[in-house]
Amino acid sequence: MRDRDEDEKTGKRTLAVRFGMKFARLEIAVMGTLASILIIPVGICSGCSALLSIAFAIFLAVFHLALSWRVFRTEPSAVYNVLLARAALQLLSFAVLTSIMFALK
Repeated sequence: MRDRDEDEKTGKRTLAVRFGMKFARLEIAVMGTLASILIIPVGICSGCSALLSIAFAIFLAVFHLALSWRVFRTEPSAVYNVLLARAALQLLSFAVLTSIMFALK
């Protein structure tokens, strides 16, 4: 999203260019929400307790909600570099929590 205008000028056909900023923002919200929700059955199926899976899901959902809120409220600018770093931290958190769930089975 932060490079959408440049991508459009250079002919890149990213999702943000093809479908617009509203779609790109919605995609971020939906994908993060799905990851937060789907960690519950993944955790339970891996042998982790339901309570721990739900706790991890809540942590990820709160993290994602804060990030999505900023994405929806901020126009593309240098601030998006900070949001990109936070998205990377969110991905790392998801990977660590998923690894912990598989290790605890």
